[in-house]
Amino acid sequence: MLKIFFILGVLFALLLPVSSRAAFDYDLGFHQEDIRVVGGQIIAGKKMSIVARVHNYGVNDVLGYVYFYLGSQPLGEPNKLQVLSGTYDDAWTELTVPSSTFNIRVVIITPDIIDQ
Repeated sequence: MLKIFFILGVLFALLLPVSSRAAFDYDLGFHQEDIRVVGGQIIAGKKMSIVARVHNYGVNDVLGYVYFYLGSQPLGEPNKLQVLSGTYDDAWTELTVPSSTFNIRVVIITPDIIDQ
């Protein structure tokens, strides 16, 4: 029994450094549930805010820009974010709700960082 615990301990000690190195140096991202509309009920012609919560899943702090689009048209100016490792920050823009069907696209750009 002691031999099994010893073998498991050695395996754990060997695999732990590998798993911690598997994290990306730079990794900004969000999930679908991190995009939300603020301002009550969505009604055509109403001015509302679109908010995106951007997470830093990487091990280093990251500077990035968040762009919002209504279809292919940019919404407002890009949001500049400095996100510390393991934390998040919110980016937002204003939107006047169109009277027809629409979609919102959110894009994160990290200048000077090569995708990993």
